[in-house]
Amino acid sequence: MNKYREVRTLKKAAILSEDNSNINLLPPDSPDSVTLQTMVEREHCYVCNREAKKDSESWKYIMSLLNRKESSQNRSIQVFKNDFNEFFGEIQLGAQSYVGRIGGIQESIFRTREKEQELLARIVKVQEKIKNLKDERSRLIIGDEDNMIDARQIMAQYKGALTRLQKAEDDIVKAKKRINSLSDGVRKDEFELSRMRPQNTPKEYEVHLDISSDLRDAAQRTRVRVFDDMILRLEKEANMHFQNLIKYNELAGGILKFEKNLRGTIDFNYIDDEGNEVTGASEGFQRMKVLAVLMAVISVNPYGYLYPLLADAPLSAFGQGFIKGFFDETEKVFPQSIILIKDLYDRDSENKLNKLGNELLNNNSVSTMYLNHIPKNLKQVDVYTEHKKIK
Repeated sequence: MNKYREVRTLKKAAILSEDNSNINLLPPDSPDSVTLQTMVEREHCYVCNREAKKDSESWKYIMSLLNRKESSQNRSIQVFKNDFNEFFGEIQLGAQSYVGRIGGIQESIFRTREKEQELLARIVKVQEKIKNLKDERSRLIIGDEDNMIDARQIMAQYKGALTRLQKAEDDIVKAKKRINSLSDGVRKDEFELSRMRPQNTPKEYEVHLDISSDLRDAAQRTRVRVFDDMILRLEKEANMHFQNLIKYNELAGGILKFEKNLRGTIDFNYIDDEGNEVTGASEGFQRMKVLAVLMAVISVNPYGYLYPLLADAPLSAFGQGFIKGFFDETEKVFPQSIILIKDLYDRDSENKLNKLGNELLNNNSVSTMYLNHIPKNLKQVDVYTEHKKIK
């Protein structure tokens, strides 16, 4: 800005010199007219930083500088095509109030930076807290990955349960409407029958009708009672067998629940101690549930039929606890069993049986045991299976 004004002054002097005017230039770095005007108005000299009271010698000198060479001040002389002298003067006046703040800019930047770092640290803490809460929520909903199925499968089962719940509610509404319709029909038919009944019907016929109705109702109630008793017996026997089957397992099992539905059949559910349905149980639990129900059906049979058990199931999916419970409980229901199992084999042991296999070998309920074994270090074309009776 100062360089611009210096060049402008020289150019203006050159223009005035062409008119043979006398030019009195101030020394370099002298105040410009705008600053001189400010000094006059505020009665203060910014050059020597002293007061210049109005009508004092200092003030008059400043006025003389301001009013020097009236022709050069009042005459409009075009120095540049676009003269920015007044524009720069306004900028200088407007910026004077901010000049004193320049020294504090560095400190302000430092404080702003400190505040920024503090806010960033708080953001990091909040993000860590959000992550911890999400992880905790995941553990509460999903549990450990080793013991629970994938979260998407849980959500799919949950949505399926909601769909079944809505369908069941719709079926209940339809059933109630159907019941009301049938009840209205029965009342109309009874009224019609009573209206059509002859007045001279023998009294004995009416008595026989009442007795027949009572017998029909009694038979219906008996059927319901017997059916309900059978459901209770099945549920009791199934839970007894189920608890014995899983007693060596590390996790506590649920409860098998039999409920009669409106279709006259039985709904089979697997619930916990608080009555909530248990979903996503392991394959071992699923198979033990089915086996427990099968054993319950055989146990409640009043005729005492004897059924053999032929098992070639992959008991390896059960785990050692399930396998031990399986052998302990099946002998109570099945008098004769033939079981093919590879999970008792241990190639490195002396008798080729693992710990559970040796326990069964010494179990009196196991009458016969065969070992099918392939010898070591044979070529593929020479492989054969040895069949050895070890008990």
